[in-house]
Amino acid sequence: MKIFFTIFFLLNFFLVDIKSLHVQGRVYNIIAISGSLKKTSTHTGLLRACVQANNPRLSIKIVDISEFPMFNEDLEKEGTPSVVKNIFNQVKSADGLIFAVP
Repeated sequence: MKIFFTIFFLLNFFLVDIKSLHVQGRVYNIIAISGSLKKTSTHTGLLRACVQANNPRLSIKIVDISEFPMFNEDLEKEGTPSVVKNIFNQVKSADGLIFAVP
């Protein structure tokens, strides 16, 4: 339980007090990735709480990695799967990332 409150405090601090990053009128594009695929995951829940905090300076999008393929050199020979390209482009264009991992 102590870990949950620590993580929540840190996320709350991040969402509320990002004055050092503040540029007038700028909204930062943040991509959030949960390392758990479980629908009722605490980590995914924390990411949802970040989104629901509705900080006007942050646009947080949770990216679903459930369709992300395992590493497979045979697939690599056929080209990069579209789901990987899509997530890559989202991460590439983001100003920041939040990883919530078990």
